[in-house]
Order: sequence, then C-alpha cells, then structure tokens
Amino acid sequence: MTIPYNSFDEFEQALQESKEAEGSGGGSALCAVEVAFGYPVFAAGLTAEERFFPAPVGKSYKAEQEKAKAAAIALAQEYDVDPNTVRFSLQILLRADGALKVKEGEVVAAEWNGDMSEIAPLWTLNTDQPSALKDLHIPAMRKCNVMHDWKGWAKIGFARDPYKASLGDAGMTDEDLDGNPRYPIVRYILETYPDKEAAYAAYQSEGVADVGAPAATAEVSSSVPQGYSPEGWANMIPAIKKQLADGDTPAAVAQAFGVQVSDITALM
Repeated sequence: MTIPYNSFDEFEQALQESKEAEGSGGGSALCAVEVAFGYPVFAAGLTAEERFFPAPVGKSYKAEQEKAKAAAIALAQEYDVDPNTVRFSLQILLRADGALKVKEGEVVAAEWNGDMSEIAPLWTLNTDQPSALKDLHIPAMRKCNVMHDWKGWAKIGFARDPYKASLGDAGMTDEDLDGNPRYPIVRYILETYPDKEAAYAAYQSEGVADVGAPAATAEVSSSVPQGYSPEGWANMIPAIKKQLADGDTPAAVAQAFGVQVSDITALM
C-alpha cells in the first residue's frame, strides 16, 4: 500500500497522529532497503516478512492499524511472546541479496547471514531521552525524502544507539568481535539511489574514504572516544565526515554517534 503524502512535513504529522492514537558502529553498506511502519513480533525462527505487520501512519488509517495489530498479537501469543512488546514501530529492512560493504579498502559483497531489520518504536519519537528514531532515523529519512512504504537502494550508515550511549558504560550491552563491551549499533539510511545500477556506480566511484573504509591512522585522534576501539573509531570517521559535509552541525553529529562535540570538531 502506497500512502500519498504531499511532503515530509505532512508525513511527520501523520507519525505524530499515529503516536497519539496508540499512546505513549561505523562505516557503511549498500543494499536494497524496504521502509515501513507497523507492528513487529520478536519471535525467533521467522523471516522479517513473517514477523512484521505493516500499517499506514495517521489517524485516517486507524482501522488498518487495528487490524495489523490484532494479527501481530495473535502471532505473538502463538509464539509465546509478550503481547505488550507489540508496539507501532518503524522497520528498515536491509536485503542481503546484492549487498556491498568495504573490507580492507575494497568494495566487496557483504555476505550477510540473511536479511536484517532495524526496529524503532514510535513512542520513542517524543521522549525526552535520546533515541534512534528521533536522532538518527527521522532526520535521515527527512533528508532523503523517505516515507512509509518506500523501497529502493540505499547507502546504510552505522552509529551507536543514542539512548544506550547516553547511559555511559551501563549502555554497553553488546560485544564486538573480540568480546569487548560496546554500545549497540543502529543502521540507518545515509543516501538513496534511483536503482541498483546507480547505487553500485555511486558506491564504487565515491572512493574508499567516503564509503566507510578505515581512515588513515593519522586521522584518528590520540584520544579515542569512550566505548570505541581505535579501529572502531577509525571506521566511524568517513560517515561522520559525510554528515558534516551534508550540513549537520558538530553537536548533532556528536549526539548521533554518542561522543563529545570536541571529538567531532577534531576531525574538521
């Protein structure tokens, strides 16, 4: 279902209406992306399509939302999942087929173990605390004019979860490949392309420094921000510079990556 919004402002207002109706890393990758809002069910053993029930945003679509929510709750009960976890959310589905990444300075196949999905509950949009939806997804979607039911090819950025980063050490609930504590990583849209061919051409031609390859050692500050390894921080630098080049303020970029403003200005 394609919902005709005349502008992102109109779409964002529909998001707020939907919220009212319900109540209250580093580098980059390139892949086919599907963006939708609806109700996720956090059940193991299901595909992304099987565990997500899309619904349009806005008060005009309350019937569709209730129908999708009922179906999601039924599935949650079938898989013994708490129905209270079924909340209206953004889903960014990243398709593994044809995905690219940068490895050791070369653009290569991503070789993911299947499709991946990023879920951000809508109730976090207006929270006083930092959130991935408010601080990463919605600003990025606005910049790229991506709304409900969007499908296409996109460059994906990786950043630390803003809420988890705000908690300090207590927010390091994930581990890196070496088993060291780290903040959870949020995947969000950096740039969109008209088709696969254009996406591949742009990703290859932008150069290593702009597609997320590790930055030169000389670019890495001697004071690596808390929660990052030197290599992990080096991997973040290209995405940070891209956001600065796109006009984001150092303060906004610092919040998105969970670091101090001085860490960002040191890279300018």
